[in-house]
Amino acid sequence: MEWSVLQAVNAMGIRTDESRDHEQPHESEGKGGCHNRRRLGHRPLRCNQPCRRGLLGINLWGVIYGSKAFLPHLKQQPEGHIVNISSVHGRFTNPRAGPYCTSKFAVQGFTQTLHQELKGTSVSVSCVPPGGIETNIVLNTRFPASDDEETEREEANRLFQKMIVHTTSEKAARIIVSGIKKRKKRIHVGYDAHIFAFLERIFPNIWQSLMSLRQ
Repeated sequence: MEWSVLQAVNAMGIRTDESRDHEQPHESEGKGGCHNRRRLGHRPLRCNQPCRRGLLGINLWGVIYGSKAFLPHLKQQPEGHIVNISSVHGRFTNPRAGPYCTSKFAVQGFTQTLHQELKGTSVSVSCVPPGGIETNIVLNTRFPASDDEETEREEANRLFQKMIVHTTSEKAARIIVSGIKKRKKRIHVGYDAHIFAFLERIFPNIWQSLMSLRQ
């Protein structure tokens, strides 16, 4: 998946330093998202290697390659802005979503480092850790451990829309654009994202312990 993401960037006619370092794609399965119902240390590991590779390929390497591809062009403009999407799960972990949390923590670290590297240039950088946004993320998630993947996906999407979604995609876009105009380093999208950020900042140990109970 890492290779296929790089292929997509190259298909737009944009080459990166990594282009020559990838000769063959890694075999992957279907869609990029992966829902693992057991923890990373549990045996057997429900989120298999192709699934983990696919998730990291989209969530992390897509961000890295996208940033590297467009950065030279942005630097040539009077001003530019890079926005990378992380997640509230890039601020705290969930034992049911180890690979996903791994990717989102990595995105946050990459984006913060990029912000430091570009200080003093015409390019600003923002990291967006959204809460529950009305998207098709669950419908594009794989459930490799399920006996009936389609049914489980539909049920997961129903619960996601009912219990997790708090912000429409249109409102999320307006919040992000406003944050870009204000050159914010971190743009929280949704009231739930603000609440989670506050709890994680004020009560980091307690909040992480509470999240550990969600098994």
